Amino acid sequence: MQIRIPKQDDVKVHHILLAAILLLSLLLQSYKLGWGLVTDNMGFNGLSAFHIVESRLVSIPYNMIQTGDLNPHFFDESSLFYNSMYLVFSIISKFVVIDSFTQYIWIARVMASVFTVCVVFLVYLIGKEVGNTNIGLYSALLMALNPYYMWFSSIAKEDPMMVLFITLAMYLFIRYLKSKNPNDFFLTMAAAGFAVSTKYPAGIMLPFLMTLYIFYDKEPAISAKFEILAKSFGVYCIAFVVGTPYSVLAFREFLAGAVGELGHYTTGHPGFDHFTWFVHVQTITGLWDATNIWGKGGYGLTLVLLLAGLIMIPSQLKKEIEPCKSYMWYMLVGWISLSSILFCFLISVKMGNQMMILTPAAMVVAGFGFEKMLAKIPSIHLKTIVGSVFILLIFTYAASGIVSSQNDNRYYAADWMLSNIEPELNLSIGTTLFVYIPDEFMRISILPVDVGYMEYLNFDYIILSSWEYERYLESPETYPVESNFYSNVLAGNTIYKPIAHFERTETARQRTLNFGLGALMADEYGGEVDIHIFKRMRF
Repeated sequence: MQIRIPKQDDVKVHHILLAAILLLSLLLQSYKLGWGLVTDNMGFNGLSAFHIVESRLVSIPYNMIQTGDLNPHFFDESSLFYNSMYLVFSIISKFVVIDSFTQYIWIARVMASVFTVCVVFLVYLIGKEVGNTNIGLYSALLMALNPYYMWFSSIAKEDPMMVLFITLAMYLFIRYLKSKNPNDFFLTMAAAGFAVSTKYPAGIMLPFLMTLYIFYDKEPAISAKFEILAKSFGVYCIAFVVGTPYSVLAFREFLAGAVGELGHYTTGHPGFDHFTWFVHVQTITGLWDATNIWGKGGYGLTLVLLLAGLIMIPSQLKKEIEPCKSYMWYMLVGWISLSSILFCFLISVKMGNQMMILTPAAMVVAGFGFEKMLAKIPSIHLKTIVGSVFILLIFTYAASGIVSSQNDNRYYAADWMLSNIEPELNLSIGTTLFVYIPDEFMRISILPVDVGYMEYLNFDYIILSSWEYERYLESPETYPVESNFYSNVLAGNTIYKPIAHFERTETARQRTLNFGLGALMADEYGGEVDIHIFKRMRF
């Protein structure tokens, strides 16, 4: 096989623009790589301050390396991401000395960022296939600037890898739609298998892709079609087992974890079972609270583009004479609809990162809507102005997320503690989750949700974070004990009295209303979390 080296004339303007979008995505990801990595022992001091899941997930491949036991012994999610981290950690440690747990988290974040840049590229390819080069570029740009996705893809979590394989499956299915080659469909199902081997919610791709396959190609005989479906299901299962081998090697342990997680999703989760339809409207674009929403009755800029695309798709289908093009749109809209119905109405736990599975499809539709919207503007100069303003405003919110993470009240509270509490006294500090305690303070405990027991334990200081207590205060009917506990502590109705309070600069919705300009222009930004410090008063 000959490798063709592109000539200079082959490099078009859209290639340069695509390269710029990919570079932008990488830069935005890179700015957040160090977010919250404030200690060399992150996760080993009893707290995971900036995201409670990261240290837990990274500890799985870390323990594999330390013990030599390749069974993750954790099946709340499938294992491909953990196994991939183990492989990458093992290879890098051959060449570089890794002397802290925090470095492992950083490496895992780099992996997530690389996955995200790949997703941006695949979104471009999908947009180009369903529309044209401009739609591909618009879609990729919106994906790169998606604030909520950018936040979740900048931490060590399974979601970016799952979304990568979901997006790859969609692109490979488009190839199948064009070629009708069963091998392309087998590759599609392999990608879908790897997706669910990364995180269980991706499992809804299996019936979705099979249904599209059944309705699309009407030429093969029924027996031949079901033979391909059977083989593709086999490929899907093999891909899953390759990514999560202990689903077979330790089946009972795997089944217990998977069933337990299913029960978790269908029952409840503190703070994630009270969201309204409005939150779901935001999550459809993958933006959740981090979206350009104007007040509770308004619509975000990206959501405007998504809706514009959805409105224009029927007229596009009427013009289309190639069935493969029509089914590309059916795939995108169907994936958005299916995911929305499942996670908005059927699953009890309402978490924004669940909706990341449909973000690539939503951004392609939004890119299509953006192109159609600009096409309605007759003046080329006005078209340039309107398009630039839209992108600039979306960019400001994405950029403000970086600023708010690098200027966070948890940093400010930690500085106050070092200045006002003597670490060498080895004081006991009770705390909730989502706070940062400097390494100098050795005696740290998680607060019991009981006023009497908390006072009996004789903490010298306690620290509360709004990311912990707000989810209980917002659902007092569901969590009466927790809600009553935090209400009393915050009101000063215990022997612990407030001595320091670090208030957020603006809420997520206020930052949205300001298009993120508050974070970009403030001399000192406080993030989106309140930190309260209380001292035990001795009478």
